[in-house]
Parts: sequence; structure tokens; C-alpha cells
Amino acid sequence: MDSIRTQQISVKLGSDAEKGALLFAGDELIAMVVRLDPVLYANDPDIAGKWSLELGFGACTFRKETILFETLEEAQAWARQCLEKFAAS
Repeated sequence: MDSIRTQQISVKLGSDAEKGALLFAGDELIAMVVRLDPVLYANDPDIAGKWSLELGFGACTFRKETILFETLEEAQAWARQCLEKFAAS
């Protein structure tokens, strides 16, 4: 399985832009994640600083449940698992 490549982006979710990343498998966009700024989410330590899956495409399409990752690398591993499951079906 090819590695999941990321491209750092800025995402305007509210009044301030937040750090985000596009996840690619080869040249195909498969997901977008946003880091929940620890300062902006200081009142909610369960999500502050984590990466939130905002959009998923193809094998990474997801229902509306919240999917959070501790690190960007964890998000990449999740995307790789989605692609592997899709390829196996």
C-alpha cells in the first residue's frame, strides 16, 4: 500500500483559521483533517489539540460520527487502513 502523503493547509472554520491537512493516496485526495486548537478548545480537554476528520472521500468516506486522532500520523494510519479494507473487499 502506498504511503499517505499530507499537505498542510489553513482552514477557516470559525473566526480564526485553524491548522489543517489534506491526505492524499498517490494523487488522489482522500481526506481532510483539522487540528482543534488547544487554546480555542481549552474548555474541552477531551478534544483540544486533537485532529478532527472533516471530510473523507472514496474509501475514507465516513458517517457523521466524530472521528478524532491524537496525531496527524494517527490520521494517516486510519486512512491507510480504510484503503486496505476497501482494496480487500
